[in-house]
Amino acid sequence: MPVNVICMKWGTRYPAFYVNRLYAGVCRHLSRPFRFVCFTDDRTGLDPRIEALPLPDMTLPDSYRWTPWRKISVWQYPLAGLEGDCLFLDVDLVITGSLDEMFDHEPGKYCVIENWTQPGEGIGNTSVFRFRAGAYPQVYDGFVENPVRILSQHRIEQQYISTVIKDQTFWPRDWCLSFKHSIVPSFPLNWMKSPEPPPSAKVVVFTGRPDIDEALRGDWPAAWHKRYYKHARPARWIAQHWTHDEEGQLAPIPDPTDKPPISCFIRTKNEERLIGETVRAALQVAREVVIVDSGSTDSTVKIATKAGARVHNVEWRGTGKQKRAAEDLCKYPFRLDLDGDEVMTPALAESIRQVFATGEPTGQVFALKLVTAPPIGKPWYGLDTDYRNKLYDGRRWSMPDSEAWDQLDLPKDIHPKKLKGELIHYSFTDIGFLLRKQERNMTQRAKSAPLKPKWLLRLRIVFGLPLYFLKRYLLKGLFLKGAYGFSFCLTIAIGRWLKDVKMYERHYFGSTED
Repeated sequence: MPVNVICMKWGTRYPAFYVNRLYAGVCRHLSRPFRFVCFTDDRTGLDPRIEALPLPDMTLPDSYRWTPWRKISVWQYPLAGLEGDCLFLDVDLVITGSLDEMFDHEPGKYCVIENWTQPGEGIGNTSVFRFRAGAYPQVYDGFVENPVRILSQHRIEQQYISTVIKDQTFWPRDWCLSFKHSIVPSFPLNWMKSPEPPPSAKVVVFTGRPDIDEALRGDWPAAWHKRYYKHARPARWIAQHWTHDEEGQLAPIPDPTDKPPISCFIRTKNEERLIGETVRAALQVAREVVIVDSGSTDSTVKIATKAGARVHNVEWRGTGKQKRAAEDLCKYPFRLDLDGDEVMTPALAESIRQVFATGEPTGQVFALKLVTAPPIGKPWYGLDTDYRNKLYDGRRWSMPDSEAWDQLDLPKDIHPKKLKGELIHYSFTDIGFLLRKQERNMTQRAKSAPLKPKWLLRLRIVFGLPLYFLKRYLLKGLFLKGAYGFSFCLTIAIGRWLKDVKMYERHYFGSTED
């Protein structure tokens, strides 16, 4: 008789690919026959092998309807023909070890995680629990008899269940771990040591924040006064386990027909560092990702293709012209312009979906918030943010046909709507990398931009550098980022100053007049 693995997904907090990757994790780590059921209010984007069923009926006050209390509904019997042992898994977890033992441990009993924040109090955490269908009717029946009383007595459903089921038993402590409570090192080691689960772990749960994709990047959104301890270095091991194929790569998110009609395009040359993550994040909303590659010698093309992109080899034509070439290869009318080191957050993806929820925004342009992620520390949320016109209707707008300028400029009477959510820009690996990048980009711009008069360039060369620095350091708030914020601003200022110097030199190409 197959065992049952069940989960629940409602609302838009977690995209469909969270369920797909959970299902793939079960496939890899459960050797016995199983039935995988997802109770959901929206089956869009789910792997067709997943048995997607409507959320079970349950009477709840409006304020509790879309909270963990809804999980009480899986205790009713009969339910969806479920018989025998059922393993419930939240969608915000990563499976790292065999699940077979979870069906053999304490047969017939209700097994649950001992809540990490309440050790010794007999309270379970229902992120992972196993029960036998029909064995504990008092959980559901007792709740529906008097939900108001139970809701007033218990803050959350797992406390209620632990009170009702007298013979509950806990999983071995090292089987089910909390990312932030169990494996993130305490301050100050969390700034020096990456969080790693022990080999005995079977499941790592990501309650609250950070989300799984945030933990993979080392991004933990938190209030500024909590960031010293709410910090974790990138958890690269997640990429090995949180997958939706059989080769250890994060597979492309399914492409449902009701995705927005968006083509994402990316220019690449030797972008293996982040191109896979960039493509996968873009596929949250884009029907396709088009890459124009200008001669990568690393693994960029292989990684991008595996992640779900369509790659074209296009000889370098200049920054704007290369984007024009990418636009010509796009199938869908709306265009999403990304660089190979820009990763879309789930919050931004949700904002984009909402834009298209009531129809196509014909002719419009949308500005996306670019947040710099330095190689040391967390992304600079709220500081040095920059809105770029990166999502637009390609039937009306197109990128500049320029060798040196590649941003979508608009008439002054056009005001793009700014979308919520962030585009995380991993723009440099160290200051040396940033300096070389600035020199390369500013040299190209100095060659192609309209030539400014020599007197103005002389003034900028003499007085411009400190002004360029202070503009970013003070006005953008990077003085709050210590030595690295200072170094970043100075490097950017040097690049801007270098453009003035190189443009000044243009006056002497073919002329000796001072």
